[in-house]
Amino acid sequence: MAAEEQEIEWIYLEIDGCKLRIDPDNSNNMQKWFVKSGSQMLKNPYWKQMKLTKHNRGYLSCCINHRNYQHHRVVYYAHNQDWDIYNYSHNNFIDHIDHNTSNNQISNLRAVTSAQNQQNNTAKGYHYNKKLNKWQTSIKVNNKDIHLGCFEAEEEAREAYLKAKREHHPFFHEPSILTK
Repeated sequence: MAAEEQEIEWIYLEIDGCKLRIDPDNSNNMQKWFVKSGSQMLKNPYWKQMKLTKHNRGYLSCCINHRNYQHHRVVYYAHNQDWDIYNYSHNNFIDHIDHNTSNNQISNLRAVTSAQNQQNNTAKGYHYNKKLNKWQTSIKVNNKDIHLGCFEAEEEAREAYLKAKREHHPFFHEPSILTK
């Protein structure tokens, strides 16, 4: 007896006049409704898996009606169809909460401003100052650098930076690589 395929409860959407559907449990499973072949209407239209392309910084994209879209924006739009996918202003970014640019599950995506998106980065926030023979740390808040201090130990500098990051950057998601 063959294993039964589980029925997918697709999310349906339309972008640039193109009908799409996406699997809510696997954002990489995205399909396009094909009704034409060239200029000919098909007798039997069908759903076809869409190809995702990975770019140098790990972001996935897809082509919809000859226009490239960032896959994370398409996924966010599929789940939030009142959100404006065509607005690329500084007030309309989609952030990958866990910093993994190829993880496009809706639970990892959120709409943010450019400033909020910058808060959720993995910058170290400190460096070794050879002139002072100490670890120096600072953080940017409202486009201003705030000096947090100089420290004998690297661990002290890291802790000072992370404490300030938690305090001043509410959109920061602390990945395990920074907490080690």
